[in-house]
Amino acid sequence: ASFVLHTAADLAPPQQRTKPSRHIPNGVQYDLFQARHGKPDEYAGLAGPIIVYVGAIESWFDIPGVAEAARSLPHASFVLIGPVSEELDMG
Repeated sequence: ASFVLHTAADLAPPQQRTKPSRHIPNGVQYDLFQARHGKPDEYAGLAGPIIVYVGAIESWFDIPGVAEAARSLPHASFVLIGPVSEELDMG
């Protein structure tokens, strides 16, 4: 590759001194994600607030952390959207 993009600082390639790279952290433009038309039909039965994660669920995804957050916020609904790695043990 002639240029490398990475979303986490610890993913910076070791060759970053010899090849151009750029750290572009994950994030969101909040105003683009504000619900302007109420809840989607799929969320009609969920208690609010609704906490949504959209993205890959891979080995680095903190499943215990999300489970702890869900236990500590019993009034909230957690929605995870994205492909789940076949290598994960969802136990």
